[in-house]
Order: sequence, then structure tokens, then C-alpha cells
Amino acid sequence: MGVYWRLIRPGLLTMVLATMAAAALMFGSSPPWPDLAHALLGTGLLIAGATAANQLIERRCDARMARTASRPLPSGGSRRERIAIQKPTIAVSNQ
Repeated sequence: MGVYWRLIRPGLLTMVLATMAAAALMFGSSPPWPDLAHALLGTGLLIAGATAANQLIERRCDARMARTASRPLPSGGSRRERIAIQKPTIAVSNQ
């Protein structure tokens, strides 16, 4: 699970979802909570799939840079084929 957790970039995901929730709460009136929960869940799944896709696309460049060489794909922590299946599954699961 650790490889997949690193693949979805939890820090980035948290920042986007926190910003989205703060914007909804500061809008004025209280948001409908079920709608906000569904929007956050859908956005989270979409971002998780997009970051996995980005890391799949950028794996060769990431392998050459010291800062990104330890990411799951360039370091060999996860296989490319698994990620190619996982990313659309995550992104589409919010449909």
C-alpha cells in the first residue's frame, strides 16, 4: 500500500481538497453537506488518478533527477503495467 500511497501524492491531494472545502465553507451560506462530501470524494479520486498518470508519463525524466528518482516508478517500486490499470480505475470510479 505504501507504493500506491506515494503514487497519489497525498500532500498535493490534501492541499487541493482543503482549498476546495475552505472555498465551499467561505462562500456565504452553509453548503449542502452531502453534495460537498460527494464533490470532495470525486475530486480526490480524479486527482489521485491524474497524479498517477503524470508519474507514469514522467517516469523517464524522474529517473534522471535526484529529487524525483526515489518515486515509485523510476525506483522500480511499482510496475508500469499496474499503474496503467490503476490510474483510470481511480479516475473513473467517481463517475
